[in-house]
Amino acid sequence: MEALPCGHVALAGTGRMCAHLAGREEAPFYAHLTGNGLEFDLRCPDCDTATTPPELLTVCEGCVSRVTADGTLDELLGWRGEPGVAERLEPADLTVRDEPVRDDVLDLAPCGSDWLLLRENPVRLSTVDGSREIEVPVAFDEPPGFRGQHAPRGALHASRSGRFAAVVTDHGQRGVVVNLHTAKVTLSMDRGTAHVEQTSFPLAFLEIGGREVVAHGTDWNRVDLSDPETGEPLTPREHERHHLDYFYGALRASPDGRWLASDGWAWSPAGLPCSWNAERWLTENVWESEDGPTRRWLCQRWYHWNTGMCWLGDHTLAITGIGPDDEIMIDGVRIFDVSTGAEVRRFAGPRGRLLSDGHRLYSVDESGSTAWDPLTGEKTLVLDGFHPSRWHPETGELAGVTPCRAGSPRSFRRWRPPRSSSC
Repeated sequence: MEALPCGHVALAGTGRMCAHLAGREEAPFYAHLTGNGLEFDLRCPDCDTATTPPELLTVCEGCVSRVTADGTLDELLGWRGEPGVAERLEPADLTVRDEPVRDDVLDLAPCGSDWLLLRENPVRLSTVDGSREIEVPVAFDEPPGFRGQHAPRGALHASRSGRFAAVVTDHGQRGVVVNLHTAKVTLSMDRGTAHVEQTSFPLAFLEIGGREVVAHGTDWNRVDLSDPETGEPLTPREHERHHLDYFYGALRASPDGRWLASDGWAWSPAGLPCSWNAERWLTENVWESEDGPTRRWLCQRWYHWNTGMCWLGDHTLAITGIGPDDEIMIDGVRIFDVSTGAEVRRFAGPRGRLLSDGHRLYSVDESGSTAWDPLTGEKTLVLDGFHPSRWHPETGELAGVTPCRAGSPRSFRRWRPPRSSSC
């Protein structure tokens, strides 16, 4: 093996770089995408604006890693060009079923083997056909000091068993858990007022060792586990161990209930998605959510949170956005193994809300839905005009409610994906 232009006898990196970057560490650079996936060439600021294209050197993997800070892109100044998005479109029945619903529907959630709707004025839960309703004593009020960046809105969560539901205020302060069998509130929740307009209310139902529990915000920088049947706190802490400078955001529970992920942020400000082992949190260490050995900071993006996030498996998590901050971000996903915190894959294309059926990754934006193979990064299905917000683990459906528009009745829309060839 001969030495590369960088002087090292090693494997060539995936991108070339100008001579001014060779041999440097974490130097500012522009990424010129080649159109082959996320492959890019690196140019210093002078070469980026040069009228004559600079000579680009093929350097080793180590030199590329040093400049790009091992893939974190902290020194990235901007993207040039467009990434390549591979397609492998599958034959599928793309027929979406529509059922009329009332105009006051705010949200929906899978619940047992059915779907549950959240309605307002007054706030209540109902089945899709309206055959059963439960009134819920909660209001979606603006918190004190509301800055108007994100309006408070009602959101619905339900346990997989169908026994419990939670009605919370995203970008707000409070919520309640309801026993759907007795129609009684079992837990009232309050996370305080500190910058709650910035994030969704942290809440997730999960099962640990066959026991149903609910994870929820109890302060701006604290989440806890509680028993949804009795409201009993399961992670009591008699004193504060330390001041955690972290604002918890939306919580996502892994399919097996062992892991939790948070789409939160910290000053100054930066999005800092994190994860930790919920099973250990319940059974071994009440501080696990704050500084336990399984807690991982997955990545950091300045001014960028409230992003798409979903589990692809029991310990793999997908997060939208590739780049170091909100102004230098391209559409795509980064996939992490939460057991180690390592990024295992990234590919261009997906944006918006993320959902998964355990085989495909779905991204939902203003144009509709797109399915992706999470192993290859290939686009496999396109459903224009279909905007699901949830996937049902029991029925295998994606579903959503159409927005309220003048002259257009609202409808509950659902679609069952074809069985994946990898199943």
